Amino acid sequence: ENVGLDRELASHNRISALSGGQKVKVVLAACTWSQPHLIILDEPTNYLDREALGALAKAIKNFEGGVCLITHNQEFADATTRETWVVANHTCDIKGDADWTAYAAEAIELDLSYKEDRVDALGNKIEVKKTPASVKPKDKKKMIKELKKRLKADPEARLTEFEEQCCNEWG
Repeated sequence: ENVGLDRELASHNRISALSGGQKVKVVLAACTWSQPHLIILDEPTNYLDREALGALAKAIKNFEGGVCLITHNQEFADATTRETWVVANHTCDIKGDADWTAYAAEAIELDLSYKEDRVDALGNKIEVKKTPASVKPKDKKKMIKELKKRLKADPEARLTEFEEQCCNEWG
């Protein structure tokens, strides 16, 4: 019902007996059933009437995950996306809110990307590994000093995987 199909129609008919638009609705319902993080839609507007296009646009706007939309319907793309990548003639032209780099920099600055107990929408624990490049200069200096002191005191000291990566990268 959330995709615009009658309950009776969806449960008591063979897919082969459905119209093109109804088949698209069945596929959309199936692809969102398990609440994925990312949905890739290739020409989703094909076979859909005006009412169904409006419902699909609303569903895309309300979807909490990422959506990669491949379409030739500019009106639909403009209504559903903040950022558009137009690929033509061996070039990619990015239009819209391409300020995602500012958001990423802000997240790193606030250290949000390295919180320990992060979970995804399904409750799975997400482990984020720090890299030597992600260490702030102030912390890097302090770490180098501590590692040198530790290794000088005990040349056979066991290092964590991250500490080994730092030693290899920083010398």
